[in-house]
Amino acid sequence: MLYKFFRIVVRWAFRFYFRRITVIGKEHIPYRGAVLMLCNHPSSFLEAMLLACFQHRTLHFLVRGDMFEKNWLRPILKWTYQIPIYRKKDGFEKLRSNKSTFEFSYDKLAEKRAILIFPEASTEMVRYLRPLQKGAARLAIGAIEERPLDELIVIPCGVNFRNVLHAGEDALVIFGKGISIAAFMAQNGDASDRLDRLTSVFAEAMEEVVLSIPAEVDPVLYDGLTDILSSGSKEVMGGAGARQLHDRVIKALRLHGDRLSDLLLDYSRHSGQVRSIEYHLQFSVWERLLGMSKLILSFFMGLPGALFYLIPLLIARWFSFTRIRSVEFIPPVRLAISAVVILLQVLIALFILPRFMAFHTALFLVILSLISLYLFANFIQSVPEKKHSFKRDLSREKKVLRGLRQEIVRLTLAD
Repeated sequence: MLYKFFRIVVRWAFRFYFRRITVIGKEHIPYRGAVLMLCNHPSSFLEAMLLACFQHRTLHFLVRGDMFEKNWLRPILKWTYQIPIYRKKDGFEKLRSNKSTFEFSYDKLAEKRAILIFPEASTEMVRYLRPLQKGAARLAIGAIEERPLDELIVIPCGVNFRNVLHAGEDALVIFGKGISIAAFMAQNGDASDRLDRLTSVFAEAMEEVVLSIPAEVDPVLYDGLTDILSSGSKEVMGGAGARQLHDRVIKALRLHGDRLSDLLLDYSRHSGQVRSIEYHLQFSVWERLLGMSKLILSFFMGLPGALFYLIPLLIARWFSFTRIRSVEFIPPVRLAISAVVILLQVLIALFILPRFMAFHTALFLVILSLISLYLFANFIQSVPEKKHSFKRDLSREKKVLRGLRQEIVRLTLAD
């Protein structure tokens, strides 16, 4: 019950925090049967919440064992299907507890449940896949060997962020094709290095869903080129998907990095916001006027909600940025606190307002306030993209901008 309630609340909260959430490959996840999901881990429990909210299976989660040492948190973790797992740095005595963790996980998989594990075994806010540990392979093989389980499907999951520290960015979730552990065991069951082999299989599958930016590539340059190509993907990329777009950009930066850097600098010099220029070039004057009108309307209709929920939102932001030491925990803590304090404010309003009006009227006003807050969040998220509609017209510079854009696209798509 608590899992389903949190799923509804957090899914709603995500719509405020992210500008856009794109989910690809949900069809690869079986509706029934034992499933083990593998996910990269850039931002603490934010990835777990995203995967729980935006696919159809109910998940059990393998999480850091030390979280269960907090007495106030332990019941919540259990009610939301968290399973403790310990690391070497937790000490030898704690590591011994992992035996019961694996046994419990085997039981859940034998019951045809779905489990999520983070095979990198730690969280780090980077935009590439880190080396996988053997825990996921050990769990997958052990479930087949230790329980009467005919099949286990492993789903590689990639959660890709640009700048998750700030609200209003995009999230891209990719589910890869399933890996049959029964088939792997049929071919490698007697191999002495089967854990290494399966870990390599998992790593290759994860590389397909995690859009890793190599260390030698400038993320800012990568983001700018991605914005340009994705804004005209139908005409430029022929409708190619996120993976193909990513590979194109990485290849282009390796071949023509310096030239593309100079071109993009000239292109963005007009505003510093590639998205703003793309918006200006891709839409006509009337379309931009309509977009500006919608933006103004969102601001005025969203202002009451923003003012009503201003204090809890400021509290959540202040606490997450000043009291959370690990940068990886800032986004999920901010999201969780925002959702909780807004929910509390809603409950308080529903307790107080019926003293002055009918309950259904109070409920209607609370719902309106949440819709208003959503409109204001939409305004905040859309301003950077549409800001040229407010600041200055780029019509006189369109020819230069289009020429720079054409050269950028040509170099990026060159073989």
